[in-house]
Amino acid sequence: MVKYRNLIIVGILLSVAFVMRFHAAKSIFFVEDEIEHIKAASNICFDLHKLRLPVGSKKVGNPLLATYFVRFASIIFGSDKIALRLPFVFLGTLSLLFVYKLTSEYLDRERGLLVLTILTFCQYHICFSRFISEVCVLLFFSILTLYFLLKTIYTGQKKWIYLIGAVMGVGFYGHPLLLLLAPCFIIFLMLYKVNNRWFIMKEMCKALLLTLILISPYLFWCYQNGFDKWINEHLLEIGFSFRTFNLYFGETIAWLSEIFPDIFFYGHIPAKRGGFANIDGKLKIIIDGSNEYPVVNWLLGILIIISFFYCLRKIDKREYLVVFSLVMFAFIFVITSIISGGYSFDDHWWATMSLYPGVILFSTMAIDFKKKYYYARYLIYILILYFILNALYIINMKESIFAMPKKVACNYYLERDRKLLADKKMDEATYRCDWILNHCSSAELINKTKGIIPCANLENSH
Repeated sequence: MVKYRNLIIVGILLSVAFVMRFHAAKSIFFVEDEIEHIKAASNICFDLHKLRLPVGSKKVGNPLLATYFVRFASIIFGSDKIALRLPFVFLGTLSLLFVYKLTSEYLDRERGLLVLTILTFCQYHICFSRFISEVCVLLFFSILTLYFLLKTIYTGQKKWIYLIGAVMGVGFYGHPLLLLLAPCFIIFLMLYKVNNRWFIMKEMCKALLLTLILISPYLFWCYQNGFDKWINEHLLEIGFSFRTFNLYFGETIAWLSEIFPDIFFYGHIPAKRGGFANIDGKLKIIIDGSNEYPVVNWLLGILIIISFFYCLRKIDKREYLVVFSLVMFAFIFVITSIISGGYSFDDHWWATMSLYPGVILFSTMAIDFKKKYYYARYLIYILILYFILNALYIINMKESIFAMPKKVACNYYLERDRKLLADKKMDEATYRCDWILNHCSSAELINKTKGIIPCANLENSH
């Protein structure tokens, strides 16, 4: 009876997750990077007489699996906005099923249900499942790989190891950062004595060879198009960055920049990535975040970081998934903080793969507290209610930006308005213009806005 009850709850949560992501995909305007995917998708042709199957694009900047999803969607569903985003809504929802299966099979159903509930209403997961994005594809293939990794550890069967190689090879075309799971797995096996670990290590090398074969076309394309130089100049520029902190504390950082404008400068400075700069005669910290991409909710971000240290102190070595989550979270957090340094807050989504292990660690801490303290369950219920209300707000947003100061958002929208008007996208430009008039107190910005477009709310403005 309990089993069927859990299945019903899982079915309801997955249905809610799909509906919320679908509604969010209908609500939001196009994000800048989506346009590049749509343009690149138009160059893909499956006609045998005009066959064109590119593996890379200089405009997109990443392998083209997400672009191929867009092309398939245009063939099957049509070319309107929601049709092109449908594959990502499906992938985002399907990834939640694998998170639940992973956690419930290798920990317990209670933690599986909590992880599923948190992620169903997680603003970061919703936002990256509602538009065309490599991050959504990365989230799906990372949890699929992680599921097969645990299958390998518990069964030691070759088929799961080779599936890892195949999934990582295909998933690489979603986003190359998926390959960071390989060193996580090797570190886990070296630090942790699991059954048949040397046999698994040996077979894993063969699986990685399969991965290398699958990704070789893209590597050759990168070499032909000079991307190897870009990798050497940017990704291999070792230093320290705040991008992972921005992923989990982006909302808090934005609030601080509004409260202390004399300390923080929120925005991009030409030829300057992060660090400090003298602005208006004051030395300020530059917060050069990626304006158009979401961050993790401030409260969930804090809880994930706390749960990492809690689980590190209260580690149960019999729970392989918790141990691997600790290894994976720490490795992704550190590596994405040091590659392409320069004290930048930008590209925070590079640390996306730390989200799933982070939520698994949080569920472990939460259920542990629930067992120890009776009233902890009510705190969990309140927390879930907060995430539900936050999600209901997020899915109705027409913009993808919500973790930045209002003045910065106004400037950003103003620049976007000029581009939108050039592309004759009047509805979106009017919406952005109205937003500026309703949220900004800067007279200079308001006058600039009035000079761009006859906004709907001009007569009610300041």
